Amino acid sequence: MGRADVALAGWTILLCFSSVAAQNESCTTETCGVSTCEPGSELEVSLEGTSLEISCNLCLENFYKAEEGADPCLACGDGLVSEVGAVVCSLEAGFWRTSNTSDIVYECPNADACVGGATAETYCSDGFKGPLCAVCENDYYPSGSYECLECSGGNAASSIITIILFLAALAVFLVVLSKASSTLEEQAREHDDDANDAAASNVMAVGTNSKVFKFVKQWKDTLVVRFKILVTHFQIVTTFPVVLDVQWPEAFNRYADKVSVISLDFWGLLSQSCWFQPDFLKRLVFTTLLPLGIVAVLMAQYAKTVRTRSTEASRRAAFDNTAGGVLLTGFFFYIVTSTLIMEAFDCQDFDDGSSYLKADFRISCNSNKYTFIYAYAIIMAIIFPAGIPVTYLAVLYLGKERINPDPVNPEVSIKKRESDATIKKTKFLWGTYRPAVYYYEVWECVRKLFLTGLLVYFEEGTSTQVVIAMLITLAGLRVLAGLQPYQREDENNLAEASLWVTFLTLFAGLLIKADVADEDGYDTVALGVILSIMNAALFALAAFQILWTTSQLFKDTCGGAFGIDISKKQRPSGQGHNSGRVGEQYQQHLRQQQQQRQQQQHAPLSASPEARTVRADRPGKCQAFETAAKQPLAGADEQPGPRRREGTSTKRQGQQLPLRWLRGLKLTLELCVSLFARRSVECADTGRDGAKTYG
Repeated sequence: MGRADVALAGWTILLCFSSVAAQNESCTTETCGVSTCEPGSELEVSLEGTSLEISCNLCLENFYKAEEGADPCLACGDGLVSEVGAVVCSLEAGFWRTSNTSDIVYECPNADACVGGATAETYCSDGFKGPLCAVCENDYYPSGSYECLECSGGNAASSIITIILFLAALAVFLVVLSKASSTLEEQAREHDDDANDAAASNVMAVGTNSKVFKFVKQWKDTLVVRFKILVTHFQIVTTFPVVLDVQWPEAFNRYADKVSVISLDFWGLLSQSCWFQPDFLKRLVFTTLLPLGIVAVLMAQYAKTVRTRSTEASRRAAFDNTAGGVLLTGFFFYIVTSTLIMEAFDCQDFDDGSSYLKADFRISCNSNKYTFIYAYAIIMAIIFPAGIPVTYLAVLYLGKERINPDPVNPEVSIKKRESDATIKKTKFLWGTYRPAVYYYEVWECVRKLFLTGLLVYFEEGTSTQVVIAMLITLAGLRVLAGLQPYQREDENNLAEASLWVTFLTLFAGLLIKADVADEDGYDTVALGVILSIMNAALFALAAFQILWTTSQLFKDTCGGAFGIDISKKQRPSGQGHNSGRVGEQYQQHLRQQQQQRQQQQHAPLSASPEARTVRADRPGKCQAFETAAKQPLAGADEQPGPRRREGTSTKRQGQQLPLRWLRGLKLTLELCVSLFARRSVECADTGRDGAKTYG
């Protein structure tokens, strides 16, 4: 401790010098002859006339006085700063408070939206307003991670085009699957009904055991399982910017906005146009009533079918189609409805007594509107988040004996359940899984619910929330690896790849949340691009698997694509490879088979047991495939003609383009099936299947 005398207008002022004083400790009366100063204050010397005033009124940096002349100085809290002698603390960037006098601050969900300052008017940056600067101003639309982006006409057009293309693609996909299923069923019924005449006509009926039938069925199943895996993945990932308090890169937010159409959450895209920005109540009501409306339409259609169709088979088919449509609707809307419903119970309370809905800070949780939202969400929670998995579990449990009739022999179980008409209506739940793991769809519902709607209640706003999501994903990986639920290995591989992409996306979010990316110099723009490409790569992987599986189905059915193995040409049984080319013997064999077919077409029919034996050197099997190929699938024989053009108006002609697209796609599918059937003749003619006896 030292002391010094300073002469000031005839007065001597005693000042203290010590390391303790430099650390905001007080000078004492005994050592310096002045009053004690509290931490955060420093001596203030003033001279008035002949009197010298020495006080502790001056506050240090990051300290403030609640009132002028009050003692002592108070420390500014986290998120607040002040200069020397300040009376009030100012907000740091990235924080928000209810008023400029409040010492309780809140971290903004989007740090860039909160610029700080001394007055409430300067808390939010351009385009942001409201509590936590989480509300978008006019001419701005909300994006992921509480971002507000400026509206533009290009965004509106892009959003509408994206929605139209998705709905068109979904409609085409469902039409193709429905057409393929109904065509195969119709062919099976027609040919099975004619099976009794097969001996007399010496033509094998193409029923449910034919190669064409099996190929189209397996190809359809290949599309369905990959469709379910991709939809589930992207519906989960696109909710991360909403349920996780992570400031995701802008590139990933834009990608999630575009892909969110898969979740049937069209509001994110429509809001980009700025001419339609519904609040949370409108979104909740529309999103929950839409699937219920679809179910009501399906039920009405079924009731109409029951009244107009007299046969039991037609009524059963209508019921199966209705049940399948209801299950498909629940699958599509489960995540988007569950997420919105869970968000309805999550409010943010503030120190001034106000409370706002986190999903939409425009809605006060103290208002009558929120009272309705709360009551409505409780009812919808019983129907969607809880009702759908419970219904799935009940349906699967009641039908488990038929879904998995032979636990010891899975192949037998698959054949039996595929031919069981009583459980066909629920095939969407178990058709893609092994018989022993028929309940896997229920686990998928639980996993999706924990990764989306329920995630908002786990340590919200902290890194722990992201870690919990990562642990749930790892649990999904472990269950997948242990059960191997899908029937094909490549399907399990695609599901595993989707889970790893989900995990890596969450890991990137953890790096952003913990500020590791910024500290280590990672470029957030590049990180957003990597996340977008990594998630989009699943589309490419699924497309490759579909092409590969299709090729393998052709190869397994008839030795190569369209019945020809490009690496080893087909030849008659017993012939040599002929040095890698189709030799003259092979061509001669084809001509002989053609002559035999022509002779048998003009030969008298015989119903004797010998006539029912179809040997490798006789074209009975080939005739069956040719018959199936020459008879187009349902609707293919309809050609444009006067009957189709009759009564066509100008308005109707303007509506033909989408119908032509659908009709062209249908005919393309039928052409592929017919082409495959024709090429299969060569496979059958070579005698690879040996002699077979029917009757």
